[in-house]
Parts: sequence; structure tokens; C-alpha cells
Amino acid sequence: MSISSAAGSESAVQLHGSIWDVCRATPTGHKDGPCWQDRRQPLVPALEGRGDPSGLCGEIAEEDLPHDDAGRLLRPGVVWFNENLDQAVADKVEGILDACDLLLIVGTSAVVYPAAGYAPHVWSRGVPVVECNLEPTSNSRLCALTFKGRAGLLLPRLLGVQDDERVRAAMAAAAAQETPGVVQRLRVH
Repeated sequence: MSISSAAGSESAVQLHGSIWDVCRATPTGHKDGPCWQDRRQPLVPALEGRGDPSGLCGEIAEEDLPHDDAGRLLRPGVVWFNENLDQAVADKVEGILDACDLLLIVGTSAVVYPAAGYAPHVWSRGVPVVECNLEPTSNSRLCALTFKGRAGLLLPRLLGVQDDERVRAAMAAAAAQETPGVVQRLRVH
């Protein structure tokens, strides 16, 4: 679950999709809908007990992996390297970028496009860009402000919320207002 959905946002844009969505293994990544509701249970029996990130899970036969009713292999609803973003999602992000009056970039290498081009895009319109990152990026030269450090430590201080409960409350309050604000622009990730 993302911080924006945990805060109750219904307007977050998941640029690279969601690991919680499942889709058919096609070039377009067509979604079949939310077929995995109880995330405490494995999607299929073959995945039972294989969620320990500290070890290898071993091989799983393809026939034991998730399939749809027509027998097509299912996959996570995310964009992998060398795959294109969903065009509707990309268009929505472009609209948000064209309307924003401040772009806050948090925790990125600014290497992978199209997201690496968002800062130059808004900067060319005279929109201030603020970067919070562990190290400088190719976009740092465009930034009105840069903050070096861990996002989890920097953002609460920059937003004036010092503890987790206040961060959740601030995100929920911003989501409920349905008005553009700094937190709204944080949701493009």
C-alpha cells in the first residue's frame, strides 16, 4: 500500500503501476481487475510460504503460477524496464505537470525517462523545482532548492510534520481537500 492510498487519496497517479494489481501477460498489460483482494493469502497455492525476502523461493512450475480463466499467464500490474508506460497514465501526468506551480522531486536518480524529463519540462515554464535526494542528479542544476538527505527524514521537516501520525494526518487532510497543494504534487511517483 502506498502512503497516498493509506492517507485516503483517490487521486494518486501510480506511474509504474501497482504490484497489487494483476494483469494478463500481454504487451499492453491489460488489467483483468482486482482479482487479488486478500493480500494476506497467496495469489495461488504454489506461492504459499514463499514470501520471505531473506531467501530464495526456488523454482515454481509455470502451470502453478497464476493464470486467468482462459489459461493465460498473469503478471504483476507494473511497468518493467523496456516496457512503455500506460498512455492514459502518461497523459494524466502530463496534465498534472502542465498545471503545477511547484514540482517537488523526491528520491530519484533522474536517469530513467520519461520521469527524468519532468523537471526540465516544468522548469522551462518557469515553475520552481525542489529536489530532495541523497545525491545530486542531472536535474539539480534546474532546482530552486536542493536538499541532500533521506526523504523519510527531510520531508516531515520540510512539511512541518515531525512524527508518523502527523504525516498521515497531513496526507489525509490534503487528500480530503481536493485542492492542489504541495502534498498533491508529491503523489506523482
